[in-house]
Amino acid sequence: MQARVDVGNKGFVFLNCDLTTDGTATYMYLCRTAGNASHYDNITFANCKMAEIYGTSGWGLSGGSNGTAPNPSTATLENGYKIYGCTDLNGNSISVNNSQYAYTLSAEEFQAHFSSREVVLSAYTGGVNWFAE
Repeated sequence: MQARVDVGNKGFVFLNCDLTTDGTATYMYLCRTAGNASHYDNITFANCKMAEIYGTSGWGLSGGSNGTAPNPSTATLENGYKIYGCTDLNGNSISVNNSQYAYTLSAEEFQAHFSSREVVLSAYTGGVNWFAE
């Protein structure tokens, strides 16, 4: 996926998800940059379980492995690829290719900005009650 968002927009947030495969995949990209300096590649994976893929897996670049780095190329809490507490399907730690492009959230940052749907969506209130019954 490509977020293509403005500065400060959290983009896509995957929280407590299971990313699985049918067993035939040889590689998986978590996201792919648009390669555009006027948009930010804001994508976060937090507390997700990811299928183990034997081959190339990780943060994708525009145009393949030698392509354009994401914007920003050095991720921060506010902008770029982010990851926190992700494991394989058995709960073991994982290693993601191109990890130099991702920002690893601290426990405090995760709690303050990504720990629940309410926390994630609180930045987009605009008078909307996202959880009204």
